[in-house]
Amino acid sequence: MTIRQKLLIFGAASFLPLLLTTSMSFFALSEVDPEKSAMMATASALANQIRADMMHDALRADVHAASLATSSSDWSALDSDLETHVATIEKMFDKNLQLPLADDIHASMLALKPQLVQYGNLAKELATLAKSNRQAYLKKLPEFQTLFAQLEDGMGKLDDAMDAAALNTQKATVSNISSSKLTMIITASLASFILIGGGIWISSSISKPLATTVSHLKTIAQGNFSQDLPPAFLLRSDEIGDQARAMQ
Repeated sequence: MTIRQKLLIFGAASFLPLLLTTSMSFFALSEVDPEKSAMMATASALANQIRADMMHDALRADVHAASLATSSSDWSALDSDLETHVATIEKMFDKNLQLPLADDIHASMLALKPQLVQYGNLAKELATLAKSNRQAYLKKLPEFQTLFAQLEDGMGKLDDAMDAAALNTQKATVSNISSSKLTMIITASLASFILIGGGIWISSSISKPLATTVSHLKTIAQGNFSQDLPPAFLLRSDEIGDQARAMQ
């Protein structure tokens, strides 16, 4: 094998560690992506849940504010707030139902959704009664307060489930990232070992024999023809072997 062929083979083989490193890096990142998506979904769900919690409290404030409203501007502002708060809390729940969350979280949200709709409708009904029939408003108010407490408990449990899911997802993501880093470090080390080993092999198979032939040529140039090159040089099939045979 000629020196040129050796260099060409080494050059081509150098792409293998690069390909190996790239492939393993891609594989490592593909392992992290699902966890990253899950973490983003859980973060979005938590943000939506916080807004839903706020609207849950805001609706109770709207119902109590209805008992204090006296002017048309008060009622207009109250009606606007009620519509916004009811629409927002239902929107946040619907958004979370569309996210790729755990089955138990989806089941909890589906169980709460009818109570949530009832809660919003009852808030609107109480606001109307506060304007037209205060006695009916006061009679209906305990039902609203009971439903508020039930939702408070249910949404609190949902908050806890989402917090736990976020923590588990974070732990899984950190674990996968650590594993991916280790995989890439091992792969890069292996690739470096292959490249360095190949470089040493090429260097030792060319530079040392070449130095020996150069030294032999200097000996010949000084008029000393008594020394011979090592027999192994004569058996080489590359350019160094050609030089050795030519100097015999």
